[in-house]
Amino acid sequence: MSAGGIMAEVSQGDVAKFQKAMSDFERRTGKSVGDAVRFASYSLAQTLSGQTRKSKKLRKIVKNPDAKKARLSPLGVMRYHKGQAKFRPLSRTGEYGKIRYLDKHTSRVKEWDKATGAVKYVTFSDKTIGNEGGISMANDKRRKIGRSGLAKYAWKLASMGLMRGGSGKGAGALGGDVIRVAAREMRVRKQLTGNAPEVRFDNHLNYAGDAFIGPAGAAISTAMRAAAESMQYKIRSAIYGSKLAK
Repeated sequence: MSAGGIMAEVSQGDVAKFQKAMSDFERRTGKSVGDAVRFASYSLAQTLSGQTRKSKKLRKIVKNPDAKKARLSPLGVMRYHKGQAKFRPLSRTGEYGKIRYLDKHTSRVKEWDKATGAVKYVTFSDKTIGNEGGISMANDKRRKIGRSGLAKYAWKLASMGLMRGGSGKGAGALGGDVIRVAAREMRVRKQLTGNAPEVRFDNHLNYAGDAFIGPAGAAISTAMRAAAESMQYKIRSAIYGSKLAK
């Protein structure tokens, strides 16, 4: 069993616990090696999902890190591009810059008198009556994270693909774009028959490691430890007569 696309130093002690639990599962439940590998992989993918953060719906507004450009665009958001976080300014919006942000919650609208050509400025705040459209930096659509929950769901999708009869869906309230991208970026390769059954997770999300709760190595170690505990629980359930998860 292996996971591709994430570089991390994992606790060898937790790896040993995981391997022992998998071996115990096969020996004490009477299941095949392939079944043991399948259930171990399922447990690990589930716990990796639990160790992955779900991002907020909106990007945090931050100061421009470039002091030379901060005068024109003092605030903005950080967006990932090819695995790198890049600053994107939120300085103005609207046709020809007629709307300008003054701060996080206040904007200024530039209007012209059609008869005289005189320019008039109208200032709005989030709570201004007549600002139902939400003209403010806080409500800028560029803050929205369209694929919130993608990294977390990708691991869940991998686990469901290992269940007998698993549909690989179950995304709940997540949008169709999240489901589509997760299915494209998370690949599960499995060979559960023969003398050397194996499962490989290929997670191609370029920020998968950064999405873990804490450092990637610690998150994976915690997930392996939790997966080992889950397997031991299933072993006890089987021994004492509870129905073993299919």
